[in-house]
Amino acid sequence: MIKCAGAAALAALLAISAGCGSPGEPLTAHHSGRRVGEFDVDGEYLAYEWTPAQLMSTQGHLVLANLTTGEERELVSDLQGPLALSAGRLAWWNSKERDEENESDLILYDCRRGERAVAAHERVGGLDLDGAHLVYSRRYPRGEDVVLRDLETGESRVISSGGEAGTHRNEEPTAGGGYAAWLSYEYSTREYTLEIENLETGEESRVPLGRHRTRMSLSPPYLAYTRQTEAGTEIRLYNVETGADSLAATRGRFTAGPYVEGDLLAWSEHITAEEYDRRPIPGQPLMDERDVREIFLHRISNGKTEKISDALIASGGRVEIHGGRVYMNVYRDPPPPRRSNLVVDVDLRVW
Repeated sequence: MIKCAGAAALAALLAISAGCGSPGEPLTAHHSGRRVGEFDVDGEYLAYEWTPAQLMSTQGHLVLANLTTGEERELVSDLQGPLALSAGRLAWWNSKERDEENESDLILYDCRRGERAVAAHERVGGLDLDGAHLVYSRRYPRGEDVVLRDLETGESRVISSGGEAGTHRNEEPTAGGGYAAWLSYEYSTREYTLEIENLETGEESRVPLGRHRTRMSLSPPYLAYTRQTEAGTEIRLYNVETGADSLAATRGRFTAGPYVEGDLLAWSEHITAEEYDRRPIPGQPLMDERDVREIFLHRISNGKTEKISDALIASGGRVEIHGGRVYMNVYRDPPPPRRSNLVVDVDLRVW
């Protein structure tokens, strides 16, 4: 556990920051030899994927944990692919089980009953769950469709088609509060567009992005996304109900996020080069200031932003909000001198 004072190996790193923010509560520190990667949280359940803390390991284990009882179940021992958790259901797609057509089963798992079912047999790019809906991208050699499946009726429909010929591809589908959103890339113009659909009315809206990709998160009425400018990364909020678009913040050292839930918006930034140079990570010349992160929480209603944690080693860390709490995967300890950072445990923490 990273502490604001204590272990000598961590004291120098934590002194990088002028203050000492909360280290967060570790959720996976009772395990050793694990590097937590993709995760999702919903109510009492946490689903996460981990790989062994060793050189060149790609074996992903999918674990479902009950945050109330502490019980954990390993559901897949060799996973590579997206996962999503919502309303007591867990969905995943495993590229390790692809057949000759590069397709494999898209699995739906009932967390309470312990039952699994096949929702589709496809080549899947990304997926998300929202209560009674499963949304995913169906891949062809060139294009991608966005498919919506009603989990109550079992019916599926294509809500955006790139087609097998591939006029465009649809990536990173997400769903929430009766809306679905995805990132569309047009081959002819090489431009990206955020596309949003009201699942009840079928009404669609679009946010042109030019030639820059974006990171996004959906929690109606807001869709949080980013734009790149000369001043830095703009973190923006698009109101899916009114079509209004507003700027939440511009950050020069943005690294992960943004993630929106209700009135809260979270992201992480790396520290400055000057801060890092004063307290480098001993014996790690390949690491720099971009590997040391701070987490920020922004309240949309009053526009106030606060830093909730300092000096976390979180290269590649994800920032998410679930149930009003902020989650991020963080190195348990600094990488030892002259050792690869791949051998260090990565824990999931919550603030």
